[in-house]
Amino acid sequence: MGANEERIAVLGKQVEELTNRIGMLEDANAIRTLQHKYGYYMDKSFYEAIIELFTEDCEIHFLGGIFRGKAGARRLFIDRFRANFARGVDGPKNGILMEHPQLQDVITVAPDRRTAKARFRYFMQAGTHYTTGKAYQFWEGGLYENVYAKKTASGRSRSSYRKWSMSPNTRQVGPTRGRSMWPSWRRPTLTTLWGRTSSLPRSAFCGLT
Repeated sequence: MGANEERIAVLGKQVEELTNRIGMLEDANAIRTLQHKYGYYMDKSFYEAIIELFTEDCEIHFLGGIFRGKAGARRLFIDRFRANFARGVDGPKNGILMEHPQLQDVITVAPDRRTAKARFRYFMQAGTHYTTGKAYQFWEGGLYENVYAKKTASGRSRSSYRKWSMSPNTRQVGPTRGRSMWPSWRRPTLTTLWGRTSSLPRSAFCGLT
């Protein structure tokens, strides 16, 4: 192989590596956007839109329960959250505050770029105005530790991510109490995409050791 051929081979490898690195950055940005959509939809009580952010075989770990599939997601977000916090109807409500910002993201994209894991911290400011008939306010904070799966549209090169597994670990305090209402940390047990069940350590979700 001549000098030119060697140089072309090296350049080709560099282009391939750089293309993959750019793709992983795009994946991380897509995941960040997805999680921020989730936070905004929670803010505004768009629970039907939240359901569409999850894969068909999703798992949601919440308060010791596991909600599986889109049907499980509907039980949690529609039958529970929407019924209790949005009067059974999607959309913002006068006198109800449910701010749900997503912060401090740490995203780890798998080498094959088919899945990813991420940790997001959130602080929720929630409450109702006295004009609703019940004045109540509280702060809530914790971690989301999520697994994401990439979905590629048929015939298109662009890929998007969906939530495959979500585990919020929350702590709630109110104006008249400071005790922990929910466990501030628990180690969730997840069934992986390959069918194995394992107790995942904290570092497995955020790419830290």
